[in-house]
Amino acid sequence: MERWVRRLRGDAVVTSAERRITEVLERQNDQLAKIFERLDRLERPTTVDPKSWSGVAQPGELAFHKRPGLRSSPDWEAKNVAFWRRRGFSPHGWEGKLIVDVGAGSRLRTLYFNGAKIAAVEPLADKYIAEVEWQDLDRADEVYSVPGEKDIPELHGRADLIVSMNALDHGYDFGAAIANIRRYLKPHGLAHLSFDPHDKPDDLHQLLLDDRTAREGFDQCGLVVEKFEQWGRYHAGSGPQALHYWLRVRV
Repeated sequence: MERWVRRLRGDAVVTSAERRITEVLERQNDQLAKIFERLDRLERPTTVDPKSWSGVAQPGELAFHKRPGLRSSPDWEAKNVAFWRRRGFSPHGWEGKLIVDVGAGSRLRTLYFNGAKIAAVEPLADKYIAEVEWQDLDRADEVYSVPGEKDIPELHGRADLIVSMNALDHGYDFGAAIANIRRYLKPHGLAHLSFDPHDKPDDLHQLLLDDRTAREGFDQCGLVVEKFEQWGRYHAGSGPQALHYWLRVRV
């Protein structure tokens, strides 16, 4: 009997030791997972040095928009109509409503919306207006020649619709730009944001955004994804398909 008691005690000790070892291993695995996640975030930045952005990316953007292409083409308006229809937007029903175009570029896609008031937020707006032959930014009701990362108090709580097409991945601080978009939206306004994710950075795309980092940014500033699609690509060449988000203010 005493021998069996000692054996049972020994089995219990072994079981307890195994349980403790398992718990230690699970904690180590959790710690390793967090370390790898932090490393992934460092490798996929959502912020970069504004000096690098202004000194490298912005001159490159200006040169790109000066070159003849889709924006200077006679096909621009027809393709812009197809662009918005693909996203489910009608040109009607916008009379007197304010649409804020963040990263508008040198031509206003938002002129598609009949009767809308347009506020263009574009860091190179002044240069586009002065130097790009086919620009139409001067047709906007309001033009702010600042990056999306700079808060514009005049726009707070005014926007019925905010759009940003192929621009947020060209910035220098995704979180700041998203926070400003949240500030500009009316309580029941809609934001439609769309951009390419990238496998590696380049001069014009210094941020490496993906669906995970985008959703984290939306959640942190109080935006809720109402609809999401992934298709197409703004830039030629291989790479992940573009991300398209329809967002509302969290209530």
